[in-house]
Amino acid sequence: MRIRASTVLTVIIIITLVGFTRAQEKLNVSSIPACDGSNSRVTIHTGLRGVVTKDYVTNLTVDKFRLSGDEGEYAIKCFSQPDQPLVVGLIIDYSSSSKKESIEQGLKAIARFIEISNEKNVYFAVGFSGSPFLLLAPTEDRKQVGSVLVKAASERTRGKTAFNDGIDFALRNIPPNKEMRRVFIVLSDGAENFSKNSNRNELKSRLIDANVALFVLSPDQEPGSFYSGDFEVASKVHSLVAGTGGWYAKFYDETGIDRLLVRLGRMLRSQYTIGIDPALPTRKWRPFKLEVKLPDNFEQITLVGLESFYF
Repeated sequence: MRIRASTVLTVIIIITLVGFTRAQEKLNVSSIPACDGSNSRVTIHTGLRGVVTKDYVTNLTVDKFRLSGDEGEYAIKCFSQPDQPLVVGLIIDYSSSSKKESIEQGLKAIARFIEISNEKNVYFAVGFSGSPFLLLAPTEDRKQVGSVLVKAASERTRGKTAFNDGIDFALRNIPPNKEMRRVFIVLSDGAENFSKNSNRNELKSRLIDANVALFVLSPDQEPGSFYSGDFEVASKVHSLVAGTGGWYAKFYDETGIDRLLVRLGRMLRSQYTIGIDPALPTRKWRPFKLEVKLPDNFEQITLVGLESFYF
């Protein structure tokens, strides 16, 4: 059955996707600036993809979007089209609990992620065991990144696990490109036993304040067993990524991690970024309604990687 743009579609949890049921208020498309991390209090990153067609909806302008909440309709302060360049921080766990095979699989998948990503992305890389260290200074040079990834695969595993300190170190070394979205990709089991920074709530707040989406990918011992191993570790990692716009996932083999990072690369190239500035600022989660006027040729629509959070 064809679902047209005027039909209401509901996405459970936080945000709903619906068609316009009233006249869309005219927006001056040229007057809305691109999002740069400083011109909104709340940002929403979302892709729009046809369930049947498998294609992403692209080239929608800001006047096709509307956001509202308990206080009424929010003014859109900034808007960015999909496929804007990213700052990507790569964070690799070299502690003694990490397996060389998993690190090699992860680094190969990262190379694939870079291959399908925007050519203007900026990359830097951090490693950690008992303490963090810089593997790669910020660069757009893909050849340089590839060379560092090859060398990183031969890095020796050793010592304790300073997971929090690795992320903290990446935050301190992130380039000051405020106009670019920021993503951290962490290859680690998520365990923590040696960090000087033990406050993950404070670390999470800093990630949000820096507009960093955190993605943690962890090797698993058994295929399809998302919660195998230490449930407490998984719970803490989930709590850290929640609200940053990222997610936490397990992989079993090279195929699994490759699929995860290909999916992530395509998602990040297809996300609209919308910024609003509510009258009642708060750091608490709050439901929003996102309305999008969609092309008629998409029979079904799903939101991809949707997250919202307060700065």
